[in-house]
Amino acid sequence: SIATKEFKKSFEEALTSIPEAEVLQTALGQTMGAQTQGIPVWLFICVSAMAFLALVILFVAGILLHKKRKLLKYVKWVDEATGLGNKAYFIHTFNEVIEDAARPIYAVAFIGFDIAKVNNRYSYDEAEEQLRFTAKELKDLATEGDIVARVGGGNFVVAHACQTGEIGEWISRVLERLNRYCDKFNRNYRPEFHAGVYMIKKTDDQGELVIDNAQQGYEYAVSNSISYAISNDALLTKVSEDKQLIKYTTSAVENGEIRVYVQLVQNAEGSVMGGEVLARWQHPSKGLVLPSSFIPIMENGGTLGELDYYIFEQTCILLEKWQLKGYDYTLSCNFNRISISSAQFINRIGEIVSKYDFNRENLIIEITESTKNVNKKMAFFNLSKCKALGFQIGLDDVGSGHISFSDLKEFPMDIIKVDQSIVAGATNAKGIALLKSIITLTHKLGMLVLCEGIETERQYLLLKSLQCDYYQGYYFYRQMPVEEVEKIIL
Repeated sequence: SIATKEFKKSFEEALTSIPEAEVLQTALGQTMGAQTQGIPVWLFICVSAMAFLALVILFVAGILLHKKRKLLKYVKWVDEATGLGNKAYFIHTFNEVIEDAARPIYAVAFIGFDIAKVNNRYSYDEAEEQLRFTAKELKDLATEGDIVARVGGGNFVVAHACQTGEIGEWISRVLERLNRYCDKFNRNYRPEFHAGVYMIKKTDDQGELVIDNAQQGYEYAVSNSISYAISNDALLTKVSEDKQLIKYTTSAVENGEIRVYVQLVQNAEGSVMGGEVLARWQHPSKGLVLPSSFIPIMENGGTLGELDYYIFEQTCILLEKWQLKGYDYTLSCNFNRISISSAQFINRIGEIVSKYDFNRENLIIEITESTKNVNKKMAFFNLSKCKALGFQIGLDDVGSGHISFSDLKEFPMDIIKVDQSIVAGATNAKGIALLKSIITLTHKLGMLVLCEGIETERQYLLLKSLQCDYYQGYYFYRQMPVEEVEKIIL
């Protein structure tokens, strides 16, 4: 081409202008040997320079590629927030350890706190600070051979070499250190760390499965409000069965498998004033399943809310039916703490109740005492709206947990249900004094008292002497299907 010819001419002119050009040409020609015969020197130098430059580029690219691979490997295996290894790192490292025939005996702990709760109630920065604190404490507690990683959210995994008999002491020590966060940084709340611990077996060869087994214990500990749980065979079997039940619960209401039961309640004069509407699950293969078996499962599976709304509607149906027949009974139904604090709560019950005609004061919406642990502002708003719709409000299971007396004063309660544990415990002076104090305080706050779990005549007579308003328990009536209840009261 013209450009090549011009370059060739310029290069030759520059070369001949050098005094030693002839010597250089001769030397180059001798060096090239047979390969350079017939090839102009200028072209040879250009090709050689380009080849050398290409080699330099390839060398530099190789170095950069090596560094990039190391960086990608670091990013792939390291948790940015804490500097610990992540889940992929744990699985890779653990699988390598497992392949070692001389490996020690490992316990794998799944440890965590509710990071979403910290984010929502406090701040993102507070949650990040707690993550860093947890990572540092776990690293400080780690011994030689331990594997520590963050596996997402507020959750961490630790593989620790120990014997079976040492697990309890070890995990208790770890949780104690982590729960010092509030004291160390002068916080006015508790992060509530929980843990699940799984002792690996010789047949365990997958790190991900080991993490999952430990996590089952963690979730069990959280749902049962205990510090930690050991993921042994019995617990893992129960978890597996519960997961199967959760699959069924999503369709139990739709398939008409929920049966409505009622436990009657009587007043101080001995007359039936109404009852509490309850749910029983008629499982296709397991038969009649009691609430103690399926309510926690439905709550964990996120299906309990739909059950609450279903029972609420069945309560409305019964009240309308009985009122049309000329009976003025009062019925109560329960709502779990999640439903009560939901923004959709009022709309849902409003849609349901609008379909039925009955005296709204004859329906009591009962909430559990633990409702105070959820969105208090939304719960108060919803309860106030319920009062505006004409419903009565009851606080269930008073005395079974950490009661907030400010809730009794501030929330629009009409009736307090004293837990059966308080009634059963009134066998000595202290127990009777406690029961009397609850009844007296409730009356002074302008509310009525219902005591549940009454099983003996002695309990009934004691409660009458303490001016209890309503009575519920096996001493009077057991829970019965609606058909049997109607034979008694209609």
